[in-house]
Amino acid sequence: MNIEPVASDEVIAEGIDCILGANDWYDATTVTVYEDVAFLDGLAETETQRMWALDLSGKINGVVAVVHRIEVSTKVNGSFDPALARMTPTFPGCNGRAAAVSFGRDDPHAGLVRTDTS
Repeated sequence: MNIEPVASDEVIAEGIDCILGANDWYDATTVTVYEDVAFLDGLAETETQRMWALDLSGKINGVVAVVHRIEVSTKVNGSFDPALARMTPTFPGCNGRAAAVSFGRDDPHAGLVRTDTS
């Protein structure tokens, strides 16, 4: 029996990559396909988005299996600027600068340390 492929590995990879790239859920994503097996690598923002990539890839015409190596990102998105802005009215001597805090048990200077001596 002669089985003809539905699409080339390159076309399958381009299709999956195009769909995953259509939103901003994924970072550093690479899609490779070898003999109709899709290999997914990269980072997703949530577990739901990670699993969506697997589900989607398995439904692409011509894919016979998916090796799913997309992980959930642990990066922190954000800034301390809002917290620092709120410190100024509460601690006028802070002048927008954060005070250093030490958490060491054996540190003789443990606790809040003022960073502005003026």
